[in-house]
Amino acid sequence: MNWIVAVAALVAAVDLPQRVRQLREYTSSQRYTVAAGLVAVGVVVAAIASLLLDALDVSSPTMEVAAGMVLILWSLTAFFRWSDDAAPAARPGAVGGLVPGLFPIVFTPPVGVLTLAVAARNGYPAPILGLLIAAGVLAAPNAVAAAIGRRPARLASATAGVVLGIVMMTDGVLAV
Repeated sequence: MNWIVAVAALVAAVDLPQRVRQLREYTSSQRYTVAAGLVAVGVVVAAIASLLLDALDVSSPTMEVAAGMVLILWSLTAFFRWSDDAAPAARPGAVGGLVPGLFPIVFTPPVGVLTLAVAARNGYPAPILGLLIAAGVLAAPNAVAAAIGRRPARLASATAGVVLGIVMMTDGVLAV
């Protein structure tokens, strides 16, 4: 899989317009914590990707096809679902907004699946780059977040996700 496709697919899986909109009432430090947590969890998932897929006897092209399907379905649902509700407030015992900011709002199952697939197919740096881009947007100032966190931006992101999912599935099928 092409690096650009891999990184863009991972950014599309994060669904930045919706996530930024949901986290709009988090403080800057809470958003930074969520962004750092996203990268930290992504590093761990990327580090174990090849070992996990080998243990499950799943090839990286097969995982790429599966991740492409997940991205397509996730992106298609983004066309019809838009939540204007803010995320629940961070729990007092949670470190700086990790719960529920990171889990389950930002690091969703599609993000995990795409991180596994991209790491297994493209190596360790590709998913980290994609997650760093997403984290940079999540930690952006409120003015930037307000511009990104709109329904038209989500429709564009969802369209990109469908296209990138099809590209991933095609590449995975051709590699099998």
